[in-house]
Amino acid sequence: MKAEIIRSLERYRIAQMAHPSDRKELEESTIISLIFNDNLLEGQNYPIPNIKRAFTCDLQTVEPYLVPDFKRIRSYRALIEWMQQEARRGIKSLNLENLKYIHQAILSENREEGDSFRTNSPVHRDYAQAICGHEQVPNLLKKFFEEIASEFEEATDLVAYCAQKHHQLMYIYPFKLNPGSTARLFTNLMFLSQGYPPLILSGLQRSEYYEALCQSDATALTELFYEAFQKNM
Repeated sequence: MKAEIIRSLERYRIAQMAHPSDRKELEESTIISLIFNDNLLEGQNYPIPNIKRAFTCDLQTVEPYLVPDFKRIRSYRALIEWMQQEARRGIKSLNLENLKYIHQAILSENREEGDSFRTNSPVHRDYAQAICGHEQVPNLLKKFFEEIASEFEEATDLVAYCAQKHHQLMYIYPFKLNPGSTARLFTNLMFLSQGYPPLILSGLQRSEYYEALCQSDATALTELFYEAFQKNM
């Protein structure tokens, strides 16, 4: 199974990287699926009809209680579209500035939080994954990006490598708000930068995802990543 997924991903990558400036844009159905599932992993259910409606409607005609959700959906779409363009820079797109940009964009109306690393170690979380002390965040992030700069383009199994970096980034847990969404979208920037399709983890596997993050290494998370690509290729 894994070998066939790798071959499929490689065929996709070769087609995308043959002419980087002409990379095929993500289909709307893929963007919708990414928004739906990524938010469901955070416990936020945006029905697919609402996501589609949010893309095209006039917000002045929308029921007031839906306006905040629709704004967030639009922010997600704009961010995904930005990621597609930024990914064309390859490894140059994988930097701290873009991690912060993703975080700011997710926060939408609370962007002042976007540049700020957490200043404590939160205890009220959805899962029991170990996270580093807040005072370690700057140094561990520095090491994280140094490792990407030296290792990323030499990785022989990009799925496993990105799973390991995702696991590492969630241990660093740099931001107080939306650290999971930020890490998943940055991981997708990693995939897109190498011509891979985006990783869409099923929102129905929320417990499996968090359990994988609780493990001491990225083995279980790597399996989830491979399963996700198998379903979506």
